[in-house]
Amino acid sequence: LGASPSDLQWVLSGYALTFGVVLVAAGRAGDVLGRGLMFALGTVVFTGASVWAGLAPDPGSLTLARFVQGAGSGVLTPQVMGMMQRYFRGAELGRAYGWFGMISGVSVAVGPLLGGALVGLFGTDDGWRWTFLLNAPIGIACLVLALLWFPRPWFEPARRGARGRAARNLDPVGSLVLGLGLLALLLPFVYGREDGRVWWLLPGSLVLLALWWAWERFY
Repeated sequence: LGASPSDLQWVLSGYALTFGVVLVAAGRAGDVLGRGLMFALGTVVFTGASVWAGLAPDPGSLTLARFVQGAGSGVLTPQVMGMMQRYFRGAELGRAYGWFGMISGVSVAVGPLLGGALVGLFGTDDGWRWTFLLNAPIGIACLVLALLWFPRPWFEPARRGARGRAARNLDPVGSLVLGLGLLALLLPFVYGREDGRVWWLLPGSLVLLALWWAWERFY
């Protein structure tokens, strides 16, 4: 795509940035709204962004797709641990964690090898696209299995008839302040080599995180 070194940096770091910013708020949303619903939502966003990245016509589109992909991953990831804690007990919980750890370890080892194999198979011009497009069938399979296996109901406030309480439990003010604090904390490490001025965000991030802590004690 003729990407510059700065573009490549954002393709790599943009995913991690949005992932880290939405992770905590998404976990809370899963507590309140239902983990099955949030898992499905995160999977749809992640899968759609993967296809977008795989078909990206220019570096800007690829970078935006990676931002969205990171957000989708940040939404679905905390639901996995939460569902294991909720639906398994005793030895079953240990087995669930064991399977989770094994699959995670295998994925970390196989992912780069598979990506390299795809680049080798399809060439340097198009092979990288297939590292994203491969997520499409996996994401569809995840949604189908979620529909078959996840306990009902997915949307828990609808069952309880307590939408007002659910909105309060989501704590939008706290989620916003925490998200801004994490953004200010992470951005210098992502973009600091491109523009040294962003390191001034670090003191601001500490102020925002302190405000978040004070808000949570009050709330």
